[in-house]
Amino acid sequence: RGEVLSVVMHGGWIFGASVDSGEYTLVSCTVVPGFEEADYRILMQSELLEKYPENRDVILKMAYKNFPK
Repeated sequence: RGEVLSVVMHGGWIFGASVDSGEYTLVSCTVVPGFEEADYRILMQSELLEKYPENRDVILKMAYKNFPK
């Protein structure tokens, strides 16, 4: 049915998740060997739209317009 249990992400990848069915899901992110805050960024809509305008609908749905407080 198209389900994927896990995916190995590589540095520089951008990801997000949503549930449109009104049901639930479990999403997690594990980092190995360890998390380095300097390697992590939350990308804003403006930056993503500039780089990936062809994905406008997804970016507007998934990315922050302003950094959350």
